[in-house]
Amino acid sequence: MSSTASTLLNLRLCEADSGKLSSLLEFPGSLLIVPQATLGGEAKGRAMQYHTNISKEDGLRLHSAFVSLREQEAPRPARQSDTGATATGRC
Repeated sequence: MSSTASTLLNLRLCEADSGKLSSLLEFPGSLLIVPQATLGGEAKGRAMQYHTNISKEDGLRLHSAFVSLREQEAPRPARQSDTGATATGRC
């Protein structure tokens, strides 16, 4: 899970105002991590079934572990560019 947290934080998927792709760590602000159990559902007719989801307890444990890893990976404020400016843009 450590590599997953690091990959998500360092992956250059956000466009800065300069047009350059930047990672989440290069932007000011906070990161909201939301557990999403509905992604594991399967449609059956007009209803969703969640038989293959993990238990709520395991989900909470994994979510907490991921948040802790994120805090270890990025406790610092936003990085600055070579010019000394903090990156701004959208993700």
